[in-house]
Amino acid sequence: MRIRSTSHRQSTTIATAATPDNAQTYNTNIIRHVINNTGTPENPCDELNVYVFSLFNQNRKPGFESERNWGLFYPDQTSFYTLDFTGRGVVDMTRGANVTKSNGTSWCIASSKAPQIDL
Repeated sequence: MRIRSTSHRQSTTIATAATPDNAQTYNTNIIRHVINNTGTPENPCDELNVYVFSLFNQNRKPGFESERNWGLFYPDQTSFYTLDFTGRGVVDMTRGANVTKSNGTSWCIASSKAPQIDL
């Protein structure tokens, strides 16, 4: 599964629904949909291109509330909420992390010099 991070403008009418719980539910369901290869109603066999709204949570971002709680990680790289990208169930976050080396193309880390407002 290819994951991409992007940004888009959402309607202000859903601002009150943009909670961390709803973001986790939405992202969990879209990941499950992609893993199950269910496509769309019109093209059930087509591969979906899915984009993650934001890699880092922007809960301090000014502006619309609907853009603040969709990130997957805090700036310190801890998970904002738990997501399963494998389709095997929710990851147990109480167990130690499986630390592996990066090949340099699979991870994005925010600069320690980046201002909090940019994260």
